[in-house]
Amino acid sequence: LNKMAWRRNGRANSNVPPFDNNPNAMLASASYDRTIRIWSLTTGKSVKFIDYQIGQINAMNFTGTGRDLVVGSYQRADLFDINSGVTPKATVQVPRNITAVGFEKNGRWMYTGGEEGTCRLWEMRSGRMIVACALPLKTPALSMAVNTNQTELFVSTDCGQVFIWDIRMNRYMELDVPNDMVIQEFFNKLTCHPSGQLLIGITNKGRIARWNLESREVEDLSTQRNPLEPEKRKTATRVNLRDPHMVYRLTDHGLSVRTSPGGQMLVAAGAENKIHVFKTDTMERRTIDTGCRWNWDAIISSDSRHLFTGGDDCVVKVWNVATGKQVGAMEGHPKPITALTTSSP
Repeated sequence: LNKMAWRRNGRANSNVPPFDNNPNAMLASASYDRTIRIWSLTTGKSVKFIDYQIGQINAMNFTGTGRDLVVGSYQRADLFDINSGVTPKATVQVPRNITAVGFEKNGRWMYTGGEEGTCRLWEMRSGRMIVACALPLKTPALSMAVNTNQTELFVSTDCGQVFIWDIRMNRYMELDVPNDMVIQEFFNKLTCHPSGQLLIGITNKGRIARWNLESREVEDLSTQRNPLEPEKRKTATRVNLRDPHMVYRLTDHGLSVRTSPGGQMLVAAGAENKIHVFKTDTMERRTIDTGCRWNWDAIISSDSRHLFTGGDDCVVKVWNVATGKQVGAMEGHPKPITALTTSSP
C-alpha cells in the first residue's frame, strides 16, 4: 500500500498538495475487483485496503463523521470501522441485491434498499443492526437519498417512480415525474441539494430532472395500527417538478448525479467520455473529457476545488474544477471502478 501514490500527468509525485482542505477528508473507491481502497486526500496515500470477496460492491457510503463505512452487495450490507481492522463490525442480510445504502447525518441510523423492493431503516442496538421500520414498494429500489432535515428519504424504483418517505410520520407519497419519460426509463440516482429545497435525479436515458421541495405539514399517526408499515396517502406536502419543459440530458446512459457540498454545482456522469458540471441555479453546463468510456461515478471535494471520477480505465482521476484540467490520478484497482464516496460531504 505504501507504494501507491498520487500521480500528476502520468508521473509519480511525492510532493502533491492536498486535494481537500479538510485534514480528515478521505475518499473510498470500489471496483469490479471486489476490493475497496481508502485514500487520505491530505497526503494522497492509501490508508486502508479491504478485500471484499463476499460479493460485487453496488453502493457504499461514509457516516458524517467518517468513522464508519457501509458497503452494499448481494443480500447483505457490511459496516466497517475505518479506524480498526478489515472485519465488519456489523452485518445486515436481506433476500436480494442491495443497491442503495447510507446514513443519517450523525450515524444514528442506516438505510438500505434493493432488488426485493423493500427499503429499511436500521438502528445499532447492542452491537447489532436492528430494523426500525420498512417501506415495502414491491418493485426494485434503485437509489435512496436522505434530506438535510434527516426525517425524509427519497426513493427511486426501476418502474420510473420516485417516492418521498416521511420517516417521522411513517407515510409516503409518489412524486410527479416528467410526462414524456419513455418505456423502461427510470432514475438511476437521486441526490438532495444541501438547502433541502431541491431534489435532483438522473435517468438511465441521461435525463436530469429537478423537484422543488416546499414546506409541508404532517398529521398525527397515533391512530395507525401498525407503526412499522408506512401508509401511502396524500399529505399537505407540495413537491413540483421544476422547469418541467426544460430537458437537461447526457447523450448516453446516466449513472451518477451529485451536488457540491455548498450546492452551487451539480456533477453528472454516465456512459460517455465526458463529465458534465452544471451551475445548479441556471443549469449552465461545461464538460470535462475524461478519456474514459464509462464514468460510473463522480464526486466533488468538500472545498469544491477538485472533482474525482472513476470508471472503466480503473483509475480515480482528479480534476481541478475551475480549470477542468486533470491534476492527479489514484492508481491501484486492476478492474473498473464502480463507486466513490468521501468522508467529507
